[in-house]
Amino acid sequence: MSKIKLFIIFVLLCKFNFQAQSYSFKSYSIAEGLAQTQVKAITEDNNGYLWIGTLGGLSRFNGSTFENFSSEDGLLNNRITALYYRDNQLWIGHKGGVSVFKNGKFYSWSLGQINKNVEVSSFVFFQNKLIIATNGSGLYSLKNNKVKAIPLESDDANRIRGIELVDQELLIASRAGLYRSKNLKEFELINPNEALNLTGIRKKSNTILVTTTNGEIYEFKKESNYFIQRVKTNQELYLYSCFVDSKQNIWSTSNAGLIFKNNRNPSLLINEQLGLPFDALNCVYEDLNGTIWIGSDGKGLFRFSGMSFLYFDQKNGIQSNLIISSLQKSKNEFYFGTYDKGLLHYKDRVFKAILSEKTKFWASILDENGVLFLGTDNGLIQYQDGKSKVFKSLPDDENEKITCFYKTKNKTILFGGSNGIGEIKWGKISYLKQKFDGTKIGTIRNIIQFKNKILCAADGGLFEFKNGEFKLFLNQKTTTFSLKIDDLGTLWIGGEAGLFASDGQKIERVSLSDQPASNFVNFINFSKGRVFVGTNNGLYVLTNLIVPKNATKTRFGIEDGLVNLETNINSSTFDLDGNFWFGTAEGLVCFYMNGQQSINKNNTPFLNIRSVKINFQDIDYSKYSNEFSQDGIPLSMVLPPNKNNITLELNGVLLKDYKSLKYEYWLEGMDESWVPAFSSSLISLSNLPSGDYTLHLRAKNEQGIYSQERKINLTIKPYFYKTWWFILLCILILALIIYLIFKSRIKIEQEKRYKEKLEFKSRLMALEQQSLNASMNRHFIFNSLNSIQYFINTQDKLSANKYLTNFAKLIRKNLDSSSENNNQIALNQEIERLELYLSLEAMRFKDRFDYQINTANTDMESIEVPAMLFQPFVENSIIHGILPNESQKGLISINLSIEENNNSQKLVVCIEDNGVGIEKSLLKKGIVGGDHKSQGMEITQKRINLLNKLSRQDFELEGPFQIEDDNRLIKGTRVLIKIPLKNLVD
Repeated sequence: MSKIKLFIIFVLLCKFNFQAQSYSFKSYSIAEGLAQTQVKAITEDNNGYLWIGTLGGLSRFNGSTFENFSSEDGLLNNRITALYYRDNQLWIGHKGGVSVFKNGKFYSWSLGQINKNVEVSSFVFFQNKLIIATNGSGLYSLKNNKVKAIPLESDDANRIRGIELVDQELLIASRAGLYRSKNLKEFELINPNEALNLTGIRKKSNTILVTTTNGEIYEFKKESNYFIQRVKTNQELYLYSCFVDSKQNIWSTSNAGLIFKNNRNPSLLINEQLGLPFDALNCVYEDLNGTIWIGSDGKGLFRFSGMSFLYFDQKNGIQSNLIISSLQKSKNEFYFGTYDKGLLHYKDRVFKAILSEKTKFWASILDENGVLFLGTDNGLIQYQDGKSKVFKSLPDDENEKITCFYKTKNKTILFGGSNGIGEIKWGKISYLKQKFDGTKIGTIRNIIQFKNKILCAADGGLFEFKNGEFKLFLNQKTTTFSLKIDDLGTLWIGGEAGLFASDGQKIERVSLSDQPASNFVNFINFSKGRVFVGTNNGLYVLTNLIVPKNATKTRFGIEDGLVNLETNINSSTFDLDGNFWFGTAEGLVCFYMNGQQSINKNNTPFLNIRSVKINFQDIDYSKYSNEFSQDGIPLSMVLPPNKNNITLELNGVLLKDYKSLKYEYWLEGMDESWVPAFSSSLISLSNLPSGDYTLHLRAKNEQGIYSQERKINLTIKPYFYKTWWFILLCILILALIIYLIFKSRIKIEQEKRYKEKLEFKSRLMALEQQSLNASMNRHFIFNSLNSIQYFINTQDKLSANKYLTNFAKLIRKNLDSSSENNNQIALNQEIERLELYLSLEAMRFKDRFDYQINTANTDMESIEVPAMLFQPFVENSIIHGILPNESQKGLISINLSIEENNNSQKLVVCIEDNGVGIEKSLLKKGIVGGDHKSQGMEITQKRINLLNKLSRQDFELEGPFQIEDDNRLIKGTRVLIKIPLKNLVD
């Protein structure tokens, strides 16, 4: 084994061929949760989980924690030798049999007691059945839960190390060589001139790769049965397996390390000298994000951070881990300034300390003649041909720290430090004249020429140096370390407050992350459209720089190969091949880009749901759902109203940089958008009201790359008293109750109104009877009979007959009116009866008054009015208005008209006389009336009041009131009776 490690048979991939370089690996062992340290197989499922088969059980890894499974969980046994994932099923090869993990459960099959120690080496699906390769008992097929042996021709042939399916043909790598079969009945041995002891097989584009026990990798051309040797090593090197990654690079595990081969460069052996934690390896695997995982034979699982980053530290030959300045002088010659070991010179693969270890070397630059100038704690040093010269403008006992250089367009070198700005011009060194207050400006960390301005990054902020004075630039007062201009003319500014960008007119902040350490910028550099930013949380590379604050940000950290996240101030440089060098707190790092024009980092997270709890308890999902995902999580749930507290435990998977994983959710139906990202894997949805929801879930990494979204449809049923049918039933019941109450109230009101009507009708009938009595009172009848007697005695037969006839008609009409329905008669009949009454009174009081009735434009037949309503007013006009006035002949006018108002019509009856008026009438009332006391007016008023109540219509009685002329002389009396032209209430 030691001879193999000492025998150098590989050249290194990196162009600089550094012997002291190391790659970065992350180790996982029992302490991190791995089931056992002998890792025999690795694979990945569709949910992003990495499965690791060990000789002590099965582990599932999400990037942070391991979940282990053993025979107690259903595995055939804990000795796992092969893994194969297909169609959402994980096939597990053991010593002595096979297990499968599907739908969250394990099922197993034994190869029999006689084969209990035979290792399963590989799987493949061929001719609709699972083919199982073993290292000792040949092939087996598994179909319909039945295992069937398929032996080969010899013991060596039955020692199968791997199988591959190519063009519907099964290729078998065994100790006896390479076999092929199309039907699992006939097997053909394919070997070159000498027999090959094969240890692994893998497809690579259109060819097949096989590994051997003697350290060789062959490429097999299937069409020609021809083997081509791709890698030849020392005969003692034993290759265990072969793997081809997504970029068609070849990987092989051995007893002496990891072999890497691509199409452009010689093979590379990555072993402990190059950072590999352990040389004895069993398997290699590439996950969906392109990360290489390695299984060791006793030291656990390794994650290879990749070949982009190389690091150098004291463990592999460099004198100091604290590199604070870098400079390349020629193709293979570098100078590195350190914080604690002076100046290091690299040449011919050797690091050598060449200047004082007591001095900190902050900066370095070459002038036009190749002379090296160094900025240190003790002033400016010129170094040439192995000789150094110190320049100090201050006494030796005073501090004069030089921390930065800048070469202007006219090739003048400016330098800055604790004492302001100086220049190196034509070999002469001097400080510029300046008004300098060291406590205000502090140490100058960087100098740059921007838009014809000299800008200085300093402890006191960002300053413009002009005419010997320092003036604050754009009010940037925070400590500034680094300045750089990109090819778009943007000035990038870095310091303790973070990263900023300026166009010369304004400064805007460019946030790298929500982590405070990411916004402490130690250096900035620029190359080929990319800004490189060193922080206390790793390296950031910014692209798409047109709008600085929206630039694409890619972070590189420990998981990518950095030896430490904390970078050193102004320690970065680009070499002649475009590779990026910078110092960290634990060593020197080279970002080997090999002329890359773009930075690619694929680290897509996966999101899984570990569990869904209802009211904080585990449940049987089948009670509430009949639709499930591949991992057994319900895709939809219908829950009763008392189970409306839902807790989800998420299980994000990010195999690299799991710590940056964050989660987001959006409860559609309640929230308007996604909630802000959070780190906790628990989501609690409490007291959800009834309704339909869609829960959207996703995970994202630090670069903002999202996982595939997961959805769960949720329905929370309402309580029965909140259901539509219950509410509708309540509404119907309430409506029925209201209807019954309303109907009852209507009935009560109807009965009440009916009783009132009866009462009103009774009273109205009484009043009508009284009105009839009033109109037919004994005085009227007695006077009428006297008048008839008078006409008879005076031999005026004509008048006597006429009077008697009219009197008889009036009596008949009065009697007929009392028998009319509701005492309602046609207006023409009422006017005819009124004319009979007036004619009788006019004959009785001969030549005392005349009368006239005007009925123009009035429909006399269709209009009905209460009977005997007008006579009392006419009688009142005669007795109290006309008869007392002996000085003139009286006139009684009755005018009928129709009044329209607010879409209603009324019959207006105006009774007017030219008598003595109301005042004189009251004085003479007793004289003229004798013992007759007229009650017609009072009865009529009561009748109108009852008619208003009974019919709910507006009968109006206006007057009687006096009529006066312009000289306020009494002209008589007027009464207005207004009758609505609507049907009266029955």
